[in-house]
Amino acid sequence: MSVIMSVMKTATKSAKAKKPTKVKVLPTVFTVRDMNRNTAQVLAACRQHGRVIVKHRAGEQFAMTPVNEQEPSVIRPDFVERMRLHRERMREMGARGPTTPEGIEHLNKVIAGEI
Repeated sequence: MSVIMSVMKTATKSAKAKKPTKVKVLPTVFTVRDMNRNTAQVLAACRQHGRVIVKHRAGEQFAMTPVNEQEPSVIRPDFVERMRLHRERMREMGARGPTTPEGIEHLNKVIAGEI
């Protein structure tokens, strides 16, 4: 009789159709504490809704939105110009480039203000 019961159990389990899993709808408003303790849930909600609000105890509210990876990053023109000027100043100070040990040592002295 136990053999029949075990066969019946397996037959009923395999015959049952699996219920579709429901997608859990996450909230759109979180607290700073939620950000600290449940960061993954906050980020998942941000992905799901496109934007979430994070509230602070002081009453401030912050909006979080995911950044699309597909959009090309935009380099501001003033950043390019500032880097060019920075490189020129470093050359004037005698920076030889940090690719050689001597260049690294010289750059460290420039940063420390010894030169």
